[in-house]
Amino acid sequence: MEQGKGGTQTRKGKYLNWNERILIEGFLKAGMSESNIAKELGRDLCLDQCIA
Repeated sequence: MEQGKGGTQTRKGKYLNWNERILIEGFLKAGMSESNIAKELGRDLCLDQCIA
């Protein structure tokens, strides 16, 4: 039976890497809004869920 397009390919980019977490921390300390941080990183607005 042939596998679908599932697997790790569909999860690519879902999680923040360490460098992005460090950048987010700095942006938040600088008072940048979550929407602007998301735009800066090219991500969806899920920072509150992704950081926790």
